[in-house]
Amino acid sequence: MSPLDLSGLPKETVDFVGRLTALGIDNRSIHGIFVTVGFIAGAPKFKDEIEALWQPLMRVMPFDRTQFIDEVVGDIYDGYDGALNEFCFRSGLEFEFREIGLPDHDFKTTICKLKDEGLLDTRVTEVKQLVDSVRLYTSFLSEVGECTHSKNAPLLKAFLCGVFQMQLHGKFDVKGSMQIAEALKWYLPPVFGRIVNALLKGNLEYFIGLEDAQIPLHHYTQAMKEPFGRQFWGYQSSVFFSEGEKIDGLEELNLYEWFEWVSLKAFLFNNEYRDRIVPLSQSGLTLDNLPAWNDGDLNYEECVEFIHETWGLQPDGIATRVDNLEYRALLIHVTYASMAKSHEVLH
Repeated sequence: MSPLDLSGLPKETVDFVGRLTALGIDNRSIHGIFVTVGFIAGAPKFKDEIEALWQPLMRVMPFDRTQFIDEVVGDIYDGYDGALNEFCFRSGLEFEFREIGLPDHDFKTTICKLKDEGLLDTRVTEVKQLVDSVRLYTSFLSEVGECTHSKNAPLLKAFLCGVFQMQLHGKFDVKGSMQIAEALKWYLPPVFGRIVNALLKGNLEYFIGLEDAQIPLHHYTQAMKEPFGRQFWGYQSSVFFSEGEKIDGLEELNLYEWFEWVSLKAFLFNNEYRDRIVPLSQSGLTLDNLPAWNDGDLNYEECVEFIHETWGLQPDGIATRVDNLEYRALLIHVTYASMAKSHEVLH
C-alpha cells in the first residue's frame, strides 16, 4: 500500500491494513473490503441504529460527516451497479425491489437488476455452502475494489464511494437497499467476515493480535453454546501457544502436517481434561456423520471428505491464502468436534 492509499487513516487503521497485506490479500481486494464496509454502513437504518454504527466507524475511518459525500468522491466514483446486480443474482436470494418510474418514460426500473453481468465467479449460481460464499466474495471484492485502486484513491475514499452508492439506492428504494446490505452481511465467509466486522465495530487492535488461522474461528464459535465454546477456545489456544508464548513454525506446515498438529493437540487436551470435556450434543452445533475420533487416531482423508461434503472446500481447490486459512480453521473445528463427540454418554 502506498502512502496515498493510507492518507487520512489513523495509525490503528494503517496497522490493520498492513495486517491484511500480511494475510496475502492484494491491494485491489483491500480496496474492495473498504468499499463493501461502505455499502453496509451506507444502507438506510433505523434511527437508534445509526449512532451505534457510526461511532466506532468514525474512530477508525474519520471524515467530516457534515460534508456532502458526492463532493468528496465525485471525481472518482463510477458506480457499482454491475457488481451489486450480479452479487444479488448469484446469491440465489429473492429480493423485493420497488419499481421506479422515470419522468417522460412509460417503463419502470429498479435499483438492482438480478442478472449476470460477466463480472463475478461463474461457478457460483447459488450460495449453498461455504465454498460458494468464498468464491463469490473473492471475485466481488476484487471487482468493486478496481475503481479506487486503479485511480490510486485513498482507502477512505473507497469506503465513502461505497457509502455514496448505498445512499443513492436508499434514496429511491429504502427497503431494497436494506435487503442488499443484509445480503452482503449474510454471505460474508469467515475470514472476510471477521475483517469487515472488525472495521464496522472498530475493534482493530484485537484483530491485529490474532494468529492467521484464528481469524475465521470466530465464525464457528458464534454458533457454540457455553461452556462448549469456552472450552473450544481453550483448545484452539493450545494449538497456537505454549505457556503464553507463540509456537513458531506453524505457518510453514502443509495441510496434512497442520492436521497432524491439531490432532495431537486435541489428543493432549482430551487427556488433560478427560473428565470435564463438554460433549458435542451440548454445543448447539449440528454436525452429522463426523469422522470417528478412535482415541485420537483420526483419519485425515475422512476429515477431508467430511469438509468437502459439509462446506464444499477441498485441498486441491485452494487458490488463495484466504482459502488456505478457511481450510485450516475447518480442520481445527472438525478435529475438536470429533473428539467432543466421543464423550457422549450412551444409554
